[in-house]
Amino acid sequence: MIEAFADTPDIDPDLSREVIEGIAQALGHVYKREHDRRVIEHMAYFDSLTGLGNRALFFDRLELALRRARRADQCVAVLALNIDRFRDINDMVGKQAGDQLLITLAQGLQDVIRETDTAARIGGDEFVVVFDGIDSSEDVEGLCQRVLKALHHHHSMHTAEEFHPRLSAGVAVFPGDAPNAEALTRCAETALQRSKTEGGARLTVFDPALAERSARRRELEQEVRAAVSNGELTPWFQPIVALPGGRIIGAEALLRWQRAGAPGPDQFVPILEELGLMLEVGDQVLHTAMQQAADWRAAGHEFQRISVNVSPVQLKRDHFLTVLDQALANTGLPAECVCLEVTENVYLEGDSSIRDRIAAISERGVHIALDDFGTGYSALGYLQWLRLDTLKIDKSFVQPLGQDPYYSNLVRSIIGLAQALDLQVTAEGIEHPEAARMLASMDCTYGQGYYFGRAMPADALTPLLHKRL
Repeated sequence: MIEAFADTPDIDPDLSREVIEGIAQALGHVYKREHDRRVIEHMAYFDSLTGLGNRALFFDRLELALRRARRADQCVAVLALNIDRFRDINDMVGKQAGDQLLITLAQGLQDVIRETDTAARIGGDEFVVVFDGIDSSEDVEGLCQRVLKALHHHHSMHTAEEFHPRLSAGVAVFPGDAPNAEALTRCAETALQRSKTEGGARLTVFDPALAERSARRRELEQEVRAAVSNGELTPWFQPIVALPGGRIIGAEALLRWQRAGAPGPDQFVPILEELGLMLEVGDQVLHTAMQQAADWRAAGHEFQRISVNVSPVQLKRDHFLTVLDQALANTGLPAECVCLEVTENVYLEGDSSIRDRIAAISERGVHIALDDFGTGYSALGYLQWLRLDTLKIDKSFVQPLGQDPYYSNLVRSIIGLAQALDLQVTAEGIEHPEAARMLASMDCTYGQGYYFGRAMPADALTPLLHKRL
């Protein structure tokens, strides 16, 4: 049209130019409005980081899928999934690397789901998938497992080994589990939460009993947050004794919840980790335990060692060495009086930064103990990798002593291995005098367990420090 107008004879050239410029400007405004409309629409329905749909698009597609399913007498499934301990990953590697992990997961979802399905990101690290047009609810679990397996393969191809995420997932199915979009999504999220409370890296299919447990779980999370804020989580101390003789040489700091009827550490510690509170609590426990050990030594007690458990998450953090140095400086406790207990999960993480940090800890004179030895893979390679000073024999091997010769031979072999590697040995879970006697005869260095004393407040342990147990 502009060209035709420009070529029309008998029209003033200046007027022609003005008209053409006006038309071009008007068309530009129209284009810009359309472009802006599309940008706003995209922002309203798509996640800016991953490019997947957002919560609004997810519910829109889910509602459409449910309508089709009602007409066709079919099923619709919602799969909810997220990355185990994603907060810890962000703390360890930084937000930029964490965002890249989310982007990779989103790309993987797009690649592995069917064309008829919809993937969306509806929270920090929470993703959902709408599986549309499923003929039978019996097909759902197999479909989800195939998707999760394909996601794992995708990550193994596109990320470094140390960034391979563990995924927890939960799935719920319409019409059996819920009648509408919101309820179906809540059911899937409840199943997801169950996967995480059972250790993560698994798929849970919703069942009605999960709803009640999920409500209690949410209550417990709120209570744990309040306990941290109110200072209700404090270390108690279980005596560690020399074998033979029963003289107390140190103690292990064990986290306890100071409230009548409060859950045990097996219940609240995983919640602390999932809520991202373990770093804060772990730092507090380390400093409190070291201060208590320094106070006992200042009072004249021959207190040689305080043992504190540390997690892979703590060790992966650059700040941990600063926390340790500050605790040593503030308490005045000699480094050789501190023992940090780790599990073989530290080794299995395969992170070279942990190895470097453990080496730096050892250089400070702080001892390293491997806790629960024998319960996992127990690869001999990590005994050197971790630069250990002490092996702690798990209670599952100690408690049968005197009842089953197999365990006597097994414990004797572990002690022999430790001695050959110039390591000290602490036996956990000693509950009767016969086990203590047998361990002493095997030249086990130290022991701890209910026979010598349960974990107790510091003021309860103080009068026992000069006694033989």
